[in-house]
Amino acid sequence: MLAVFLRAFKYNTPRCFFIVSVLLISLFHASGVTAAPVVEKVRFYTAPDHTRVVLDLSSDSKYKVTRFTNPERIAIDVIDGSFSSDKTISVNDGVLFRIRRNPLSNKAQVVLDLTGELSFRDFALKAAGDRPHRIVVDVYSADKKQITKPKKNENIITVVIDPGHGGIDPGCIKNGIREKDVVLKVAHELKRIIDKQKNMQAVLTRDKDYFLSLSKRYKKAEAVGGDLFISIHANSHKSRSLSGTEVFILSLDKATDEEAHKLADFENASDSLGLPPGNKSDDDVVSILMDMKKTHMVNTSSIFADEIMGAIRRSNVLSVRRVKQAGFVVLRSTLDMPSVLIETGFLSNSGDRAILSTTDGQKKIAQALNDGIRSYLGIPEIKPAKAEWSLRYKVKRGDSLWKLARRHGTTASKIKEINKLKSDNIMIGQRIKLPAESGK
Repeated sequence: MLAVFLRAFKYNTPRCFFIVSVLLISLFHASGVTAAPVVEKVRFYTAPDHTRVVLDLSSDSKYKVTRFTNPERIAIDVIDGSFSSDKTISVNDGVLFRIRRNPLSNKAQVVLDLTGELSFRDFALKAAGDRPHRIVVDVYSADKKQITKPKKNENIITVVIDPGHGGIDPGCIKNGIREKDVVLKVAHELKRIIDKQKNMQAVLTRDKDYFLSLSKRYKKAEAVGGDLFISIHANSHKSRSLSGTEVFILSLDKATDEEAHKLADFENASDSLGLPPGNKSDDDVVSILMDMKKTHMVNTSSIFADEIMGAIRRSNVLSVRRVKQAGFVVLRSTLDMPSVLIETGFLSNSGDRAILSTTDGQKKIAQALNDGIRSYLGIPEIKPAKAEWSLRYKVKRGDSLWKLARRHGTTASKIKEINKLKSDNIMIGQRIKLPAESGK
C-alpha cells in the first residue's frame, strides 16, 4: 500500500490519486474503525411520576452517568462523542429545570439540572428498525402519586379508557399522523361523553403524551375499581385497501388468525421500547389465566365486543370487520372486568385516516364507542334531538355544502334533501334552510 501511495506522488496524476483514495477508504472500513458517536437529538417526556430523557445517537457508544450536588444535577457522558446542536432545553416540569449540552474535548456531556435530590435510573437501547441507538435516563418525582383503590360505589359504573402507546412509543405513523395522538384525542372525547352521563365515570390510564408500560395500565385499571376496560388503538397494514374497525378480546389459547397474532406481537413488543433490557411481565399472569373464572370473563368480554361492533356499524362512521381474539398483554391482565381492545381504523388506508385525523371523525368514533358501552350495560343509546330546520341562511363567499354541514352538525346530503337541491354547488346569495339550534 505504501508503494502505491509513493508511486501516486511520483507520477502526480489524478487517476493515481483516485485509485489511492479508494484503497485508503477500503482499508479504513476493513480495519473495523467506526465513526465517533454524535448526539443527534435530545428529547424528554414528562409522565405523572417521572421525566424521561432520551439521547439519540448516530452509533453505539460507551457512556457514563454521574450525580452531582450543590446544585443537584446528573451528567451523562457520551465517550468520544460530539453534538449536532448545542441548544439548551428548558423543561420546568417539577423534576427538571433544564437540559444542557456541554461539548468537551473527549466526550459529549448532557447535564440534567434537577429541582431537588431525586432518584434516577439509566439504560441503553440498541438501534432497532428505524429507531437509533439510545441512552435513556428516568428521573423520578419526589412526590410519586400512588393510586389508592377507592371505596367502590355500586351505583357508579367506572369505565377505564386506555389510549395506546404514548411518549417515546408513537405507534404506527402514516402521512405524518401518529397513532398515539389520534387515540389520545378519541379517549379524551369518550371520557367527556361518559362523565356527562348519570351514574357513569371514566378514568384515563394516560391523559397526556407520555410513555406508560402495559403493567402500569392494567394496574391503574384495577386500582380505580374499573367495571369496564377499553384500550384504544389505530391499525396499519402493508395493504392500503384494508379498512374498518376491529375489536379484540383476549384469547386464552391462540389468536383467531395470523394477522391477529402479528398485531398482538406488535402491540406487546412496543412495551419494551421504554423498558431496560431483560424486564419481563409478571410470571404469575400465566397461572392466573388458568382460573376458570377468567374463562367466564373472556366470554363476558365477547358480549361487550359484540355490542361495541354493533354500535360502530349503526353509526356508519367507519366500516366494521369482526371481533377477533389474540394474546394482548394489556387484556391478559385486566380479566377482573370485561375488557376489549379497539383498533379503530387503519391509518394506512386514506379513507380511514381522513376520519381518524379530524376532530369531527374522532367525536363520532367516541360517540359510537359510548353507544356500545351503554348497549352492553342495557342503557338505551342517547338519540340526538331532531334538528329544526327553521334557520334561513344566505350563502356567503367561501361557503360549501360540506363546510355548512360540519358547522351546523348535519350532513351535506341532508342539506340537499331538505332544500331539494339537485347539485352540490351553491351560489353566493342563495338562501337555504339549516338547523336552527346550531346555526351561526
